[in-house]
Amino acid sequence: MTPREFPARLTQAQKVRAQRRFLWFASTNALSYAALAESVLVLFALQLGARDWHIGLLTGYVYLALVFVLAGKVLVSRWGAARTHSACWFTRNLVAGSFILAPWLYVNVSPAVGLGWLMVAALVFFIFRAMGLSAENVLINDITGPEDRGRFIARWQGFAYIAMLGMLIGVSFWLGETPEFWRFQWLIGIGCVLGVAASVFMFNVPESAGPRDSSREPLVNTLQTLYGKRRLKRLLVMFAVVYAGIQLLVPFQILAVKNGYGTGDRTTIIFVVLQMLGMVAGSWPVSLMIDRTGPRPILILNVFGLAVLAALWAVSPDTAQLAYTGLLFFLVGWTMVGVFIAGGHYFQNVVPGGSILNMNLLTLVVQGASAGLAGTVIGGGLLELLREFGLGGMEVYRTYFTAVVAVFGLAVVSVIRLQPLTERKVREVVGMMFSPRDWRALVNLQRLSDAPERDESLELIEELGTLGSELGETALVEYLDSPLITVRTAALEALDRIEFGDSTTFRLIEEVKDGEFSTAFMAAEILGRHRVAQAASALREALYSNDFFLEGKAMVALAQLGDTASYGRIAEIFATTYNPRLVIHGARALYYMGEAANVAPLLRKLDPRALPAEHDQIMASAMGLLGWGGQFFRLMTLYNRGAVLGNDMLADDVEKRLLARGEEVDAATREAIKNALEEAAAQTLSGEPAALLALLRLAESKSEHGKLVKNLLEDDAARVRAATQRLRFSLTMLGVYLLVG
Repeated sequence: MTPREFPARLTQAQKVRAQRRFLWFASTNALSYAALAESVLVLFALQLGARDWHIGLLTGYVYLALVFVLAGKVLVSRWGAARTHSACWFTRNLVAGSFILAPWLYVNVSPAVGLGWLMVAALVFFIFRAMGLSAENVLINDITGPEDRGRFIARWQGFAYIAMLGMLIGVSFWLGETPEFWRFQWLIGIGCVLGVAASVFMFNVPESAGPRDSSREPLVNTLQTLYGKRRLKRLLVMFAVVYAGIQLLVPFQILAVKNGYGTGDRTTIIFVVLQMLGMVAGSWPVSLMIDRTGPRPILILNVFGLAVLAALWAVSPDTAQLAYTGLLFFLVGWTMVGVFIAGGHYFQNVVPGGSILNMNLLTLVVQGASAGLAGTVIGGGLLELLREFGLGGMEVYRTYFTAVVAVFGLAVVSVIRLQPLTERKVREVVGMMFSPRDWRALVNLQRLSDAPERDESLELIEELGTLGSELGETALVEYLDSPLITVRTAALEALDRIEFGDSTTFRLIEEVKDGEFSTAFMAAEILGRHRVAQAASALREALYSNDFFLEGKAMVALAQLGDTASYGRIAEIFATTYNPRLVIHGARALYYMGEAANVAPLLRKLDPRALPAEHDQIMASAMGLLGWGGQFFRLMTLYNRGAVLGNDMLADDVEKRLLARGEEVDAATREAIKNALEEAAAQTLSGEPAALLALLRLAESKSEHGKLVKNLLEDDAARVRAATQRLRFSLTMLGVYLLVG
């Protein structure tokens, strides 16, 4: 084999090219594997006269042969991962070509020789497969990064299962219910050609020096690492128990429908197609979720799902119910692919980079020994034993699957005992699975991860904000570093709509400190609205900023936090500023402080020359502190629709209050209120507002909070006399409610 260049690391462009070629390999290989192994190999063996224990051994080869991954390690150290994988796959498919001889030997020599040839050739086939697999995980680790590894694994398996599904559909039509040997032989030949093509794609996958260097690490070092790390030992135990359970369930489903129900080969293949369809369907949601949830919750849910499905097989009917059996196959495929994807993702995240290859070898050997022995000794042996006890038909398989449930019970425990990573709780993941909102968010996040154009990114970010799903938190925080203020603004608006965690809190506080004259004011507003107490220090510093947008939002945020240490500075800014924005936000801050005494400084700030927006916010805050914020909002909304409507509704409300108070309100007060309402309804600015002044003076003398309006009457009530019609309406409302509120 010619020497190959191994760069120290792959560039992003090289990784993209490597991933694309790997997907071509995976798809072509899946077509080949569907024609050579899986259910086709089982049906071929049954045609050659195989018994249950033969099938248990044959399906166990895929695991028993995994001990030969140790030989693959030597090849990786010399040739690299991609070429090792390619060479082993090429040889594997040449060996598969010898399957074609089994029927000839069956007919011309003896049935035992024909079956024996297939059993031996299949073992060699799986040995070379195992040697190639030694390079797979380390190669995937090399061509992906932490940010896209889970998604790529799911995508790769999705491509493979779609290809396998298509091939199995074709196989079901090709074989029919009772196929002759020549149909199997043609199928095997096609599978070999496709397998050789797949090995060519793998040969051209770029890789760095990482896999080769990793393979040169002595295995004893990994054993020492394993001995000292409990999480790695638990990982090995999990793989052993879970894969033993899968081996006891998945291939024996085929035996159950073939021997228990007596279905034909085509019907059996259709059930396998449904299982593959479940794997295709299940890979897509897992690919969306796994980078957001972490792999462990996905593992727990899917292993538990397999336990439930084994229990459903244990209570299956005596005769074939196509809908029931088909659904079981479909759901087994769905849950099994979740285990494969999540297991691979968890492995990649907990194993140190330099130990990936050796740990992968140990994992393959352990799970291979466990699953292989489970299939041959426990699976095949238990079925033979049950037949010895006189059981037959589906009763054999129902009893068998009852025992499998117990194995999956242990598997669930082994998964739960895995060390948690950065992940969501299982109940949260279950909630996500049944939330259309979260699924829409996951789809948007998938599109965002592909680095779309600016306009599409903005659209996706805004939709994440509209959905209000917490799943987008990490992605939204990343966009706070965008070079475009429009994107940063959209990301902040979206974050404001979710309940975020500590890492986002820290990033928002940093934005307050570093984003002056940009988006710091938005971060300050979010921190206040979400009552983030840790932000108080940064917000206090912002009260001295030259960015009055930030200064205003900081005043409001600190008041929302109840930060009494900053109240003095806020009151000072409000009293001395002439900036309308600071006046408005200062008024809001005084309201959030919740002290009725703040009504006095609010009313003192009323300036007839100020903007209507300043008047409205000051009056809204004052009325809110006195307990009439709701009435103020309602009446001003009506006033905006028409001054007459606003005045009429105020008069109606006052009349109801006077009726409720009865004789508590004296005639002089009633007369003052009546005159003030009539004056407001007249909507004239000519002359002084005599009735309003009389109302306010009466409120000062008679109301519980009268002293708070005293400053309005200072300087001969100059500010009241110069007030606009809109402000006079607000002041009339204030005076009336002080007397009858």
